[in-house]
Amino acid sequence: MAWAAAVSFNSVNRVLDRPHPVATSQFKALGRADARLLLRYQVAEQNRWYFEKWETAQIVMGALFLFFVAVRNQGKQGRASPDFVDDRQRRGSAHPAHAGQ
Repeated sequence: MAWAAAVSFNSVNRVLDRPHPVATSQFKALGRADARLLLRYQVAEQNRWYFEKWETAQIVMGALFLFFVAVRNQGKQGRASPDFVDDRQRRGSAHPAHAGQ
């Protein structure tokens, strides 16, 4: 996101250096300094909107991640891990101290 914000502010110079023919008359009426100020304001507002949407997307992705972790772990409560079960079956006992019995 930071890269996109930096690139969008550089676009102001590109637009002012090679403006669309329709915009040329508007930029001349404003003057280069005021046109730059107006375009930078527009870019700042656009970046603000992007950052707000990205923030919302991150919150949703985080909530989904936590939901899936909780659902995955809910079924494992009270059960031994598969590794523990395999070791217990190999040894013939649930506790290593009883392995020889």
